[in-house]
Amino acid sequence: MGVYNRLRAAVTVVGLAAAVVTGVVVGQAQAQNCQPYGAIGDYWNSQGADSGWIGSCSNDENSVPGGRVEAFTGAAVYWGPQTDAHSVKGAIRSYFNSVGASSSFLGLPKVDETGTPTRFGAFNHFQGGSIYWSPASGTHEVHGAIRDAWAGQSWERDWLGFPTSDEYSVSNGRRSDFQGGSIVWDSHNGAISLVRSGTSTAPAPVPSSGSSVGARALAVAMTKMGAPYVWGGNGPNVFDCSGLTSWAYRQVGITIPRVADAQARAGTYVARSDLQAGDLVFFYDPVSHVGIYDGHGNVLNAPDVGQNVKLTPLQYLASYTTARRFG
Repeated sequence: MGVYNRLRAAVTVVGLAAAVVTGVVVGQAQAQNCQPYGAIGDYWNSQGADSGWIGSCSNDENSVPGGRVEAFTGAAVYWGPQTDAHSVKGAIRSYFNSVGASSSFLGLPKVDETGTPTRFGAFNHFQGGSIYWSPASGTHEVHGAIRDAWAGQSWERDWLGFPTSDEYSVSNGRRSDFQGGSIVWDSHNGAISLVRSGTSTAPAPVPSSGSSVGARALAVAMTKMGAPYVWGGNGPNVFDCSGLTSWAYRQVGITIPRVADAQARAGTYVARSDLQAGDLVFFYDPVSHVGIYDGHGNVLNAPDVGQNVKLTPLQYLASYTTARRFG
């Protein structure tokens, strides 16, 4: 028996003896004598150890799929070689446990619980998705393509708000509901639809050879939801507004001008009342912004510095100027 094990055994014996004298039950004595160590112990110490918000350990460190976990009075701390040590607490911890914790599709936490930046709430990101909480919406998970689309809409900061349901099955795929609407993933073609509250669900265009050129360009562009805006970005990973539109059409064999003003003078004019999926819509005078109409009242666009490619309701985009159809 090494020095560390002899010391730990001695502490345990003393603790159990104290339990007999004071009448404390054995389970509590064991909880008092657990000892955080390694990366989890380092995290615990960094948060103030016993006197910090995380409190005392409730059990010894245990193995879980992909890593380790130790429970404390104020949180559970998980560690993995790809994620490092992070805590899960409160309502998010309760939900996480209810779906199987790290043994579930969510896996290990990648960040500590963090407050949302502009609305009152909190979240943890995990290897397989995210859990969000707010007092108005409760606690729900978001993952996969729906999570990616929501991230492309600036998470809870934009019109969708917080999730109000977990992801669930619908006739054509999967769906998650949010305070301002829903996101639907089509299992047949991978298309994403964003639906505002009070409107009906309509599928995004199918990226097949039988679709119009515009619909196919839109379907390609939709795969870039969440890509960051960079001025002058031509793809495939960063875009500005006209970089996104020219890249999308180039993927389906159509070359259009690079800048928004030139795009607005090419193609065929389309009245606003006749817009179809894949039409380019332009804004401001002189034209300085462009996006791709999705056929359901939204515009896929790369808005500005600090934002990502996302769908924006057409009615929320100021100074509509014109529209053009290509192909």
